[in-house]
Amino acid sequence: MIRAIRKEIEDALNKGKLIYGSNKTIESIIKGKAKKVVIARDCPFEIKEDILHYCELADIPCIEINLNSRELGTLCKRPHVITALAILKD
Repeated sequence: MIRAIRKEIEDALNKGKLIYGSNKTIESIIKGKAKKVVIARDCPFEIKEDILHYCELADIPCIEINLNSRELGTLCKRPHVITALAILKD
């Protein structure tokens, strides 16, 4: 499973279809632009609860990946931590 989501993140990155950060991720969920949401395993509880709430309301899958925020940032080729990201619709 982790291999599949890593591949999906890499594909979305190459297509420019990723949104980084919890605030922008929540915004993309609310606006109906997100296809899937990924959160790091060390995402703060309050942020995680907000994202899960909005995903549930919008019926968008939310995956807690077994990577910490630094590893998720590295996977996304970013020089900083990423606690949450949204994969955008095509």
